[in-house]
Amino acid sequence: MLTFLVGHRGVGKTSLLKRIKKYLNGNGQFFDLDQEVERKTGVSTFSFFEQHGEKKFRSQEIEALGALLEKLQTDVDVFIAVGAGFEGKFPQKCRVIWVRRQTDEQGRIFFNRPRLDLRKSALNEFLERKKSRDQRYLEQSHFSLFLREGVEDYDAGEESFFLGRPDNKGLCTYSHENKSAITYLFCELLEVRDDFSAPVDDELHNTSILYSYRDSKRKSSVRPKSLDEYVKLKDWALELGEPSPDEEFDIISLHERKYGVSLGEFFEKLELFGKEKILKAAPIVESFCELYEGFCWQQKQPNRRVFLPRSKNGRWMWFRLFMKEKMPLNFWRLGKGSAIDQPFLLHWLNTQKNEKFAAVLGDPVEHSRTPVEHQNFFKSYGCSVFSVQVCEDEWEEALPVLQKMGMVAAAVTAPLKKKAFQSCHQLSSEAQNLQVVNTLFLPQEKVCGHNTDFWGLSKSVEKLDLGEPVVVWGGGGMLPVLEKVFKEAFFISARTGRARKGPESLKKLCLEGVRTLVWACGSRNGIQIPPKELNLERVIDLSYNEDSKAREIALEFNAKYVSGLGFFKEQAQGQRDYWQKCFEEYSIG
Repeated sequence: MLTFLVGHRGVGKTSLLKRIKKYLNGNGQFFDLDQEVERKTGVSTFSFFEQHGEKKFRSQEIEALGALLEKLQTDVDVFIAVGAGFEGKFPQKCRVIWVRRQTDEQGRIFFNRPRLDLRKSALNEFLERKKSRDQRYLEQSHFSLFLREGVEDYDAGEESFFLGRPDNKGLCTYSHENKSAITYLFCELLEVRDDFSAPVDDELHNTSILYSYRDSKRKSSVRPKSLDEYVKLKDWALELGEPSPDEEFDIISLHERKYGVSLGEFFEKLELFGKEKILKAAPIVESFCELYEGFCWQQKQPNRRVFLPRSKNGRWMWFRLFMKEKMPLNFWRLGKGSAIDQPFLLHWLNTQKNEKFAAVLGDPVEHSRTPVEHQNFFKSYGCSVFSVQVCEDEWEEALPVLQKMGMVAAAVTAPLKKKAFQSCHQLSSEAQNLQVVNTLFLPQEKVCGHNTDFWGLSKSVEKLDLGEPVVVWGGGGMLPVLEKVFKEAFFISARTGRARKGPESLKKLCLEGVRTLVWACGSRNGIQIPPKELNLERVIDLSYNEDSKAREIALEFNAKYVSGLGFFKEQAQGQRDYWQKCFEEYSIG
């Protein structure tokens, strides 16, 4: 099988290629097309762009691929990662995987890759090119594979996927975007919807099918006769009216609830038509209290009730992962799927069956590396780790709900650290001193809080040799920690541009000889930017986000950039040390 990996700049195609080689124990051939061009021209990709431009590079890519295809072995698996802007055609008999991450939508800023349009900011350039490339990847690829954030050397789900032996016990919906034959290697049961399907073809042979009636334009429950021998279950949506008495349905489902209809009334309607059936409820869920109401409804009859909450932004994806193997039906997706809350396949494959779980709580959290960072630690205690979106105004409602559902530990991100502090019954000395909490442990009905930010930031800064004057830009919930770590620094409010501590004006700040900027802003919008007069030589970012404003500032000042990834790793180790003591103290796990 000849497989191509396509995707946006920085998504991780080259790193994935290396991991695939490990998963397959080197059995096969593995090529990075950028490296093939460099080998052919004798010049680095960055230098080639600067010297000859993009158009010339693209022609070199096509030539390099042609030469590569001529020398490939035909009896082994071959994987080739191609550049984000590759414009050539792929061979007819091949498989094209669109490698994606949720953070593709946010954009990325690079230091080690050529700027293709210097008239635009690095982020705007990425996002504008992304639009056209999205369409090309969609047309080229057989399916989309979303990687998890923060994977470096190994991912159990990836290994299962590329070895072709997953154990997932879930469903995938047959659609235009993921109808490649490999899809069916991973499906215990394949859903075919009469309103959301690719043309049914021979790839469906020997596949067990859940046939779902959704198309309101159809006058009867007619389906293609070619599928009859493969249909194992039939699902009737009540949006189409009452189920026909002439046909037996295995599942009765309901998805839409009218304005003013409570979740309890929604469930009652479903119960009227499915006394002996599997009942599938997939309503829009507006709050954590409603989520818990649906969870309790499902748990009363777990073998025949299915609760699949939906949202406008995919925020309940974690819940569906948590419910893996707890319900008779649950869905995962390779690409768009049929609902934005359906988990991605690799997230699904990495989730073990569990009654307890850990989480990172914040808004936003889709970029978070916490689930991957702590996965192995919590796995030893029988827990998976999820990213749970919690807004500030939801905190008092969300925390007790999550605790009742089985959350035993959590990492807390800005802007929730003060809220977390106020919710704790028991605090470590570090948390008491700082008055903020970034680490929670939740035994039974208690809430225990700790803070590892000071320890983690101190450890990461120790390696940087901070001798010259430093300015801290922003701070938010991290301000108490920053004031303790950077005792001699100048502090500037990112919102007003005024000094919290230090010179009264930015002009005076420039005269102080500041060379190092500590970027402590959680947002890109509504903030003041450091003045051009500053002679910055180094930017220390407390974030590891690839769209961080600190990256743009470092580019503008031609300053050395220090990512917040080191800080994240240090404080994460502190969190694990704390959680381990808590698990031992409360004899959990």
